[in-house]
Amino acid sequence: IITQLKAQNIKGGFFFTGRFYRNPQFHSAVQELQRDGHYLGPHSDNHLLYYDWTKRDSLLVTKDSFFVDLAKNIAVMQSLSLPIYPQHFFIPPYEWWNDSIAVWSRAAGVRLFSFTPGMRTAADYTYPEMGTSYKSSEWLLDWLQALIKTSPQKLNGAVLLVHTGTDPRRQDKLYDRLTEMITLLKKAGFTFRRVDELLQ
Repeated sequence: IITQLKAQNIKGGFFFTGRFYRNPQFHSAVQELQRDGHYLGPHSDNHLLYYDWTKRDSLLVTKDSFFVDLAKNIAVMQSLSLPIYPQHFFIPPYEWWNDSIAVWSRAAGVRLFSFTPGMRTAADYTYPEMGTSYKSSEWLLDWLQALIKTSPQKLNGAVLLVHTGTDPRRQDKLYDRLTEMITLLKKAGFTFRRVDELLQ
């Protein structure tokens, strides 16, 4: 991922859990991302599920547990000397939240956001055993090509999410084809902005 973004001169946004930041085997990659000018943000400490998948108003965390978990994520970033911005962006775990989580995020001093609705690249976490929910990298790139041809305006200002890690049962990692994806978008006239520049 780092090599492809560097070759394309693109600054990405990376949102990792505290568990990820804490793992020594990832420290060199995190430091390289910082040196290269990518945005680094929190994604919760333990990747909590904030509320029920079917009942959006049924919280599975308390306000205190939310604050403690997020604070741990930010604390480990600070221990690695990563910048904590005055208005720090935050992607909630599973990209799944409700109005309570949005209010608590604001109170915690982070700005909650996620990928633009309708952008299918986030389905790169799926794997064949999921049946019809599975979207191969080929399918996702075909979807992107079709969107560029039929409704390019939907990509203007869009936040595209690609996972940096996926289930081992998924053999075709979309991140291995970042260059192909970026080239498609550049040929269509799109430029890339770091997330804090795009959403300022």
